[in-house]
Amino acid sequence: ADAGSSGGACSIHVDGLSFTNNVIVGNEADSSVYLPASSNAEFVNNTLADNEGIGLLLDVRSTTLVTLTNNIVVSHTVGISVSHGVTAFVRYTLWDGNGQDIDGAGLYTETHSVTGSPAFSNTATNDYHLTHASAALDAGDPDGVPPAPQVDMDGVHRPQGAAVDIGAYELSEQGALEGGELFLPFLSDEEAPTSHDHRHGWAIGYAEDTSAIIVHTVNGGQTWKVQG
Repeated sequence: ADAGSSGGACSIHVDGLSFTNNVIVGNEADSSVYLPASSNAEFVNNTLADNEGIGLLLDVRSTTLVTLTNNIVVSHTVGISVSHGVTAFVRYTLWDGNGQDIDGAGLYTETHSVTGSPAFSNTATNDYHLTHASAALDAGDPDGVPPAPQVDMDGVHRPQGAAVDIGAYELSEQGALEGGELFLPFLSDEEAPTSHDHRHGWAIGYAEDTSAIIVHTVNGGQTWKVQG
């Protein structure tokens, strides 16, 4: 949405709303998601980032329960604004870089919050997948599925780790192997020549049938080849 727009990128007037697995980024309206009349709503495993103004606005007509679980809310003037008359339960939220994380005259309960970098893959190219450095990894509601959707925005099954990840994406080791992320740890001999460029490496990965395989790279992790 453009600057000066009222409402938000998503303006929803539906009771019993279930809003899951969405990525809302880069909007310039008053709020990125606006719920003016969405009582008994669930807002689960969404990623709100880099929007100007308010990330999520719960307005005065949402007079009954709104539950927010496993959401990333980063880089807003106000992350979540709860208007007078609104009751909201805010659980397992990853906050980072907001002027204020949550504010407003409404009634809200905030529990199990997480702070730290979401460590997105590449925001310059609008890639909001998680990387291994993300504070969102395994940080979601330990009840798993539900309340989290069974799959993420890409169709990756949850959980991939000890618990579900916060946000719209679940970090998949298989996806990382196939090129969603470059990750090449290495061992270095202090006595080795300093000209060694560390572009050759091996890693443990997974085949389509989930059996373990060894893969090799000669270009720093850009591509991998299964070893015999």
